[in-house]
Amino acid sequence: MNVRDFECRSYSEAIALLKGKDGRTVCRNTHLRKTTDPSSVKLYLYNEVLVVFRPSGMTIKCPPKWWTKTSKDRIDACLPEPWDMIRQRSQWYLYNWSTGRNVAFNEVAEFNEAGVLQERW
Repeated sequence: MNVRDFECRSYSEAIALLKGKDGRTVCRNTHLRKTTDPSSVKLYLYNEVLVVFRPSGMTIKCPPKWWTKTSKDRIDACLPEPWDMIRQRSQWYLYNWSTGRNVAFNEVAEFNEAGVLQERW
């Protein structure tokens, strides 16, 4: 699969990309794998989990040591519409291009199955 072609925005899309297998390479050094929990699929960059897909939504996980262009590109390919990952100076933000809202990204973000960002207080 070509890096430019990779897009996976939900649990159902992740299952479809796996094509009945337990794991698959989707980009260079990037793999989708079913977990021992049958209702989740994880996206790995090398051996670091970046995204966890579940029927109830998704979790984006990315510690600052992995804040690279490659990580950002892989996460962007998984974020639900209308969200994008952007970088301003050394901070990452989730940007909603339909509302113009920036939300600081601090290692973990959760979205429900409708693609709505779940705020953490």
